[in-house]
Amino acid sequence: MLNTNIKRLLCKCLSSAIACSVLFMSGCTAANPEEVVYYPNPSVSNVTSDVEDNETEEEIIEEVEEPVVIKNDSIRQNGTYEYEPTKLLVYLEEKDTRTDAMEEAVLIMKAVDEVSPTVNFEGYNSDKIIVDLATEIASVSNPICSTISLEPDDGDTYKIIYQNEIDDQKKINEEFKLKIEEIINESIKPEYTDKQRTYALYRYLLDHYTIFYDEDCDNPAASILGDASSDLGVSALFTDSLSISDLTFIYAFLLNQVNIDARVIGCMGRYNDSDLSLLQDWYDTVSQTQWLWNVVKFSDEEAYHVDLGFEFLSSYDERGAELDKPYDVRFFGASDKTRGEYFDMWYSTDFFIVNPAESRNCPTCAEDMKDFEIDN
Repeated sequence: MLNTNIKRLLCKCLSSAIACSVLFMSGCTAANPEEVVYYPNPSVSNVTSDVEDNETEEEIIEEVEEPVVIKNDSIRQNGTYEYEPTKLLVYLEEKDTRTDAMEEAVLIMKAVDEVSPTVNFEGYNSDKIIVDLATEIASVSNPICSTISLEPDDGDTYKIIYQNEIDDQKKINEEFKLKIEEIINESIKPEYTDKQRTYALYRYLLDHYTIFYDEDCDNPAASILGDASSDLGVSALFTDSLSISDLTFIYAFLLNQVNIDARVIGCMGRYNDSDLSLLQDWYDTVSQTQWLWNVVKFSDEEAYHVDLGFEFLSSYDERGAELDKPYDVRFFGASDKTRGEYFDMWYSTDFFIVNPAESRNCPTCAEDMKDFEIDN
């Protein structure tokens, strides 16, 4: 039997992407982050032009280059990352995935960040179908929003139902903010490229956490995937170990916070060249194996598979003890071809499957990543 919590949270993460393909919007400006425009120094060239009396004269013409527009990026602008509680998933800002619920999602994230008892959609679309979609978008854009639900209250106002008491929720929000800022500021330097940012956060999680392995549960081998904690990794972030589920959701959130398009991918499948006893035990005890990882996208031509979970497992022995060896980064920045060499995917009607090579919301990964090294 499939892990119900894994299925539920995979559906929660990916259903917004599917819903987004149904509800398009012609123009959404409220959710766009601030932009900083950098005007390069004009270059000067000598141009010879004809005049009416057939004489020539030299003219100095300033060629003004197109300004480089960069999204709000506190690291590159100020040298220090600042938490953005209302930042939408990067891919939702793309033209072909914008929906009528994006503005409402930002309102929800703002209200939850402030631990407001209600959210008012006056001047926006307060239809329940839109609010439900906005809640889904908010929950996968910021894990803090994954534990709340909304109930109609009065007119355009919805009541926010928190799982925690208000004072406890405020504390969780603040601690989560500080933890995310700590992770990003400790791992990313202002001069890093987006690829280096992606690798730096990958290494941070590998270096600061262990893989979750519960020897006391009924199926210890299956515990590595985890129960996909209901807060998408928020609680686990304050422990010393993360499940595969926690890893993928937190890693995607960290990358999206620094303007990198990262998506959580899930499918039925198994590694075909693994001699890890932990993983083989799991394969032997569940009828339909499942796995989670990430796909990062830098442009229409560049997207890559990133599998933190198996990178962890490749550096552990058969019972969860960390080996004294460096990570070989085999599972970072893989193409579809490379991933297909060690991972077999198959399909099931009762599970949310995303084929990374074919789905519109999961870009094709054409080549393996290069030039991502950072200074340790």
